[in-house]
Amino acid sequence: MRRSGLEWHHILAPLLLVACQGGPAGPLPGATPAESGPLPGELSMRWEEGTPEAVRHAVRARAGVRTADPVFENVEHWTLPGDTGPVLEALSREPHVRWSEPVRRRRIAGFTPEAAPDGTRQWYLAKARGLDVQAAWSLPLEQCRHGQKPGAGVVVAVVDTGVDISHPDLVARIARVPADLASRSASVREHSTSKGAGNPWVIDEIGPESTFGGISYTGVDGNGHGTHCAGLVGASDDGQGIVGVAPGVTILPVKTMRYDGSGDDVPIARGLVDAADAGADVINFSVGGPEPSQILADALAHAYRKGVTVVIAAGNGFGDEVYYPAAYAGVISVGATSGASGNPWAIPAYSNRGQTLALVAPGGDGAQDRRTTADPTLEARGLLSTLPTRTVGLGGKPLSYGVESGTSMATPLVSGVAALVIAEAKARGESHDPVTVRTRLLATARPLGDRPFDPAWGYGFIRPALALSWTGPDGGQP
Repeated sequence: MRRSGLEWHHILAPLLLVACQGGPAGPLPGATPAESGPLPGELSMRWEEGTPEAVRHAVRARAGVRTADPVFENVEHWTLPGDTGPVLEALSREPHVRWSEPVRRRRIAGFTPEAAPDGTRQWYLAKARGLDVQAAWSLPLEQCRHGQKPGAGVVVAVVDTGVDISHPDLVARIARVPADLASRSASVREHSTSKGAGNPWVIDEIGPESTFGGISYTGVDGNGHGTHCAGLVGASDDGQGIVGVAPGVTILPVKTMRYDGSGDDVPIARGLVDAADAGADVINFSVGGPEPSQILADALAHAYRKGVTVVIAAGNGFGDEVYYPAAYAGVISVGATSGASGNPWAIPAYSNRGQTLALVAPGGDGAQDRRTTADPTLEARGLLSTLPTRTVGLGGKPLSYGVESGTSMATPLVSGVAALVIAEAKARGESHDPVTVRTRLLATARPLGDRPFDPAWGYGFIRPALALSWTGPDGGQP
């Protein structure tokens, strides 16, 4: 095995060997459950199909709308001068309005341990406590026959705090951003006034207040969470740093979250729709909150119709029900296992659970519950991955690599496995629609108890090699 020196706390990470080719192997500030109260003066709504523009104009006028920005087809984001409560009540009686709702704030679903244990490595990819990706990479994969790396030909959109596109482990994996999205990113930068809310170390193109323009496709990662997720999905097999589950994928960065880990439903929904329209095969979304959101449900339905497999973190609510939008049907909702040496399948206390949980994957041994204790000796054995190479976060230090824990980290591992499955299906000319991919992952998961399904772990622990090699009951397709 090869070893590479890492820049963060001098951690050494062994790199696993990929059989088909080559040889690889919480948010920085805060990670409390979602702070998701309604944002004052904002709502989102959807018109019924075919509503004439004259009717729309009249409804907006009656509501006293200041601005009405289109989000996607028939969906608008409104700003109003006062309380949205009476307007929402009136809209519920409008025959031309399908739905209306407050705009809520959501948060990323990761933790940063107080300290990374010495010698932390990519245990989450290994056989003993992790995914055993070597077994998956060692299969006679059609996708690797012509010198391609596992996951090649698949686009994974990381909808998050941004991605450091210059990171050595990611630079070769970054997608070419479509021209219309790149131009929109330039507009966001031009009109932004946020510089980290007074923090001189943080440069963030998404401002502290909710705006329709709060989305970027080429922006820096002012937090580190998105870059960490991107590395877990598909860090390059280049003999340096770390390696992702699917080192051949292409990563499309979609920045919808601020440097502090918060983001609002409207730009999030637009980012999900744009990722689907830009050709993503998989969307990784390690974000959530306890309240439902119709605009997010509609955005996910749009992605589903486009044939996109969507993988979403269940949330770190310490026993709460699965957060939204992971709780919506059709997505792959992901909880966490601890990876503890005594019981690698243990479910940490932070991982949400419930009837809508699909799978679990390594997320770390848990993190300090900062709501109930300030004991600095508590730490979590998390997942080592990429972090921005530029100065980032409240400490003002370039990190490059680091350890985080949470369902946020379990989710990109599942996204990486989904990418492997889709890449193989593409190479074989087989179906890779969201139902097929989800069925394959759930049917081959390892049950962690006496029942096929349990609210704590869903259908079980994801197993990449079995997901790639499983033959469905019809002899070919699951």
